[in-house]
Amino acid sequence: MRVSRIVIKGAAVTSERLVRSRVALTSGGVYRRSLVRRTEERLATLGVFGSISVGFEDPYVPAREKVVIITVEERLAQYVDVRPGLSSGEGFRISFEYGHRNLGGEAVAFTLRSRLNFLPQQFIIEDDVRAKHESVDSRFGRHNSASVEFPDIGLGPLFRLNVEAIDVRDNARDYSLVKDAFIPRIIFRPERRLSAQLGGSLELNTATILGDTGGLEKYIRDSGQLTTFRVPEGTTFVIAQRISATWDQRDVPLDATRGFLISGSIEHVRAKPVGETATEAARSSGSGPFDPVVSDFMQYSSRIAGYIPLSKKKGAALALSFRWGLNSQLIERSHTYPDRLFFMGGVDTIRGFTQDSLIPEDLARQLLDARALSESDPGDNQLLTVDRILIRGGDIFVNPRAELRVPLTSSIQTALFLDTGNLWSSLRAFEELGFRLRYAVGSGIRIATPVGPLVFDYGFNLERVLDQIDPSRRRQRFWESLGAFHFSIGLF
Repeated sequence: MRVSRIVIKGAAVTSERLVRSRVALTSGGVYRRSLVRRTEERLATLGVFGSISVGFEDPYVPAREKVVIITVEERLAQYVDVRPGLSSGEGFRISFEYGHRNLGGEAVAFTLRSRLNFLPQQFIIEDDVRAKHESVDSRFGRHNSASVEFPDIGLGPLFRLNVEAIDVRDNARDYSLVKDAFIPRIIFRPERRLSAQLGGSLELNTATILGDTGGLEKYIRDSGQLTTFRVPEGTTFVIAQRISATWDQRDVPLDATRGFLISGSIEHVRAKPVGETATEAARSSGSGPFDPVVSDFMQYSSRIAGYIPLSKKKGAALALSFRWGLNSQLIERSHTYPDRLFFMGGVDTIRGFTQDSLIPEDLARQLLDARALSESDPGDNQLLTVDRILIRGGDIFVNPRAELRVPLTSSIQTALFLDTGNLWSSLRAFEELGFRLRYAVGSGIRIATPVGPLVFDYGFNLERVLDQIDPSRRRQRFWESLGAFHFSIGLF
């Protein structure tokens, strides 16, 4: 059967030319179901239609040629969305979003987003971290952005351009980062669940180490610990290029019970200090080895997750996830800035540790050696201690996880989980020390809510538990807790 002509119905606001540019069927061409599915997918990626149907004008009349009717139902062009949130890592948060999906009838999307969060001191379990976040400013965070997305940039119906400006204040466990950035990217989306992005960013970042009251210069001069502080602080100008891809076949993003997710990214980052940084001051005073050189490195990261239903109806399911990341320095003396370091510990990595608290494996071993030395020479005040590790981030990490989810009622479920992983401060440290995992097991309760499942979990640090049992290993991991409690909205 051939297509005699194509009629568009329901596009009262949206440009008919734009709709036709997404239609895979052609007048005079052969009618195929594969072309119909492709047409529906391409129109769906515009984001302006609530429903799309492709059919014949006279479906029951036999004919060699037929008129194809494409009927679309337009969504409301403008919307406002307000969502509350809560987690043990960020505290209370609220998100506001205003969007216009169809500017000028060309499916140009304009979006304004604002997310604010506040972390009460009662949510901070560790005494040293609570001391770092005494000021209210260090517990207020923000993420504001404005973006415009163009569906037609002359490369065909599968490509679009997104331009975004962001203003961020991120208060992490050990540092505070203020970022202003301009981010253009080209998006390739052959279907709704598969996409790839190519883009870059221009950033002005200001990193402040929390609790570092004397600055880096004083820290280096007083402590002499040069290897524990691998992160420059101060203001930097960053140019970055990034390519990423995502294939998302999960049934529900926040509470998946079947399907899979595959994602990966490669980013090149080049950062240059602006003005005199703390590292430059240390160099000029002769108290440190840091030069205000340009940082130049590649970041690689990936995640694979699978969800296996264990019953025919929505119920018990096994969730599996594996994540890894690597920062590879391209020039001598290059160091990774805090916003692109990897951190471990918390609801999204290893739940036996509080948020971002896992110390990199190489520094942990240095701590154990220093502990042994301190017993033989208690007066040595130059030995490495936990409070001298200002940043607990690293350049390489792995994070395998498994979780068995079991429903108790229609709105409540429990889970048993095993979180594993580890972190190394540099690729060289990983090569020297080899591969080693840390382990945490635990359980929790999930309560269904309109915005996603409310999650309460407690994870036990298995090695810390062993330390309590085996007196010969009592000294090991002496800085770690038995476990950690976490709560959030949404599951991995």
